[in-house]
Amino acid sequence: MARVLITGGSGFLGGHLAAAASAAGDDVTAAFHARRPESGPPVRWMPLDLEDEEGTIESVRRARPEIVLHAAAMAKPDDCAREPERAERVNTGGSRAMARACAAVGARLVLVSTDLVFDGAAPPYAEDAPVRPLSLYGRTKLLAERAVLEGAPDTAAARVTLLYGRPAIGGTSFSETLRTSWEAGKTTALFTDQYRTMIGGANLAAALLELAHSDFRGLIHVGGSERISRLEFGFRLAARLGVDPALIRPAAMADFSPPALRPADVSLDIRLARRLFRTPLLDCREGLAAAYPL
Repeated sequence: MARVLITGGSGFLGGHLAAAASAAGDDVTAAFHARRPESGPPVRWMPLDLEDEEGTIESVRRARPEIVLHAAAMAKPDDCAREPERAERVNTGGSRAMARACAAVGARLVLVSTDLVFDGAAPPYAEDAPVRPLSLYGRTKLLAERAVLEGAPDTAAARVTLLYGRPAIGGTSFSETLRTSWEAGKTTALFTDQYRTMIGGANLAAALLELAHSDFRGLIHVGGSERISRLEFGFRLAARLGVDPALIRPAAMADFSPPALRPADVSLDIRLARRLFRTPLLDCREGLAAAYPL
């Protein structure tokens, strides 16, 4: 058992991490920003504002964790494009503060980063592939990686990908956004030409918790074992849920002009993670079956 601090505990991935760590017997403190969850696993909750670097350091020092899983972030690329200064404070400054705090208390740090540090031109991406983020979000996370790897001696930075599945505590996922839209009878446009190595939230949480309890240091890619387009994923989810596929409309990335640029294919090479972890990294059929049991 270890004293574990999870940031972003009220969000989708952080909630799954809190549930997994609690179930594994760790002594868990979970941090939230705006609202403390009213239900969930038996963990201690503490407020945390990543825009306040000194306050973040002091909060971690008071919690005195042995392991920090840093999942909190301003994670929507379009929001980051609209509020660039806040994105830099939260994603880069908050991670820099977390590294300083972990170094001060001797805690192991696992940063949750993103596949969007890549430009999508040469997939699949291994850990040593050249980085070229297209969005401000990707740039802030790349700088966060560098800050934690330089700032704390016992650190792993895990680049992860698009998540699906039901929430453990709060937040939402790609699949849940689709499911709620379909329940309302709305048609969803899904890209035929954008690919990711998507992974279920519970599956990713189990892998990251295993990483946190390992002695691995450096960069590692953690995703599902299948490259899949958003459109194909949508058809598989609809079939799993018994949803009429007519509610899915194929679309091309060129049809849309969001505030933040997205790469076409940032599929991750996960061979290192497969060698390191006992946790199986599921393909989408396996992951959807686990996330949405019949």
